[in-house]
Amino acid sequence: MNMPIINTKYEHVNDFVNTLAPVVCNACVKYIREGKKTISPAVIIAQAAKESGWNLNASSLFGIKGSDIECDTTEYIDGNYVSIRDSFAKYPDVTRAVYGYLDLMQWNNYDDATSANTPEGELYGLTNAVNGTDRDENDNWVGYNYATAPDYYETTLDIINDFGLRIFNDYLSSILNESSNTPSDDIDESVVDAIYRGEYGNGEERKQKLASAGYSWADYQAAVEAKYYSDNAEESEEDNDTSEENTDERYATVEPGGSFCQIARDYLGDECRAQELAEYNNMTLDTMLYAGMELKLPC
Repeated sequence: MNMPIINTKYEHVNDFVNTLAPVVCNACVKYIREGKKTISPAVIIAQAAKESGWNLNASSLFGIKGSDIECDTTEYIDGNYVSIRDSFAKYPDVTRAVYGYLDLMQWNNYDDATSANTPEGELYGLTNAVNGTDRDENDNWVGYNYATAPDYYETTLDIINDFGLRIFNDYLSSILNESSNTPSDDIDESVVDAIYRGEYGNGEERKQKLASAGYSWADYQAAVEAKYYSDNAEESEEDNDTSEENTDERYATVEPGGSFCQIARDYLGDECRAQELAEYNNMTLDTMLYAGMELKLPC
């Protein structure tokens, strides 16, 4: 199988992915053959796109904390997005940035992600917070590993799905010819249902029972979230009559540097409707937008 090439309607996406993908896939092959931990190419590429704003020349391609440079960034702290200045690691080129990311994944803190076999499971292991359902006794989101934003899982997964990045996982699988070392979508729905019914317990008890049965906790936790807690799951429980009443949605595609105010002005004719636009998409005005994202437009 030859290295895949994506061809979307966005040239900046094509240039970014088609340049980065060979580096990522080669690095993953090297680390897997050396017995090191990895994340699938689809997730690595999507994270790079999200963290850098689709910019291969970004000072910090993956937003890895370090002491090389200081940059303005946004963190989700105590329920709010806060603009801060923080220190990051800087790498001399894209290849070394990818290896720096994979070296970070060797840290045991990311074991839930690196032991997963699906992009959903990997992202769950990186964030451990989907749709706000992972909370402690004080109702705070918990388990953040790579990022603090509560929508990091969903927005990164959107990049993977919107631009067909799973094809690079298939390519990696063909190179290694070992399905046990590469991402798989083989999820047992009966186990998912049993987890939801509480048959595997919660917290550490659930992790131990799944591990004893040979299942990846992160993969199955992500599958439970998708089936029972996601927006799609909630929508599937609505009456058919409700869905038939819905009119065709209108969408706006975020361009590089786009904002809620700009989209509200250009598509809705009123910049003051930016707040309405954000809420219509279950976001806030502080939510980070990335080029290529599609926003639903209110009437």
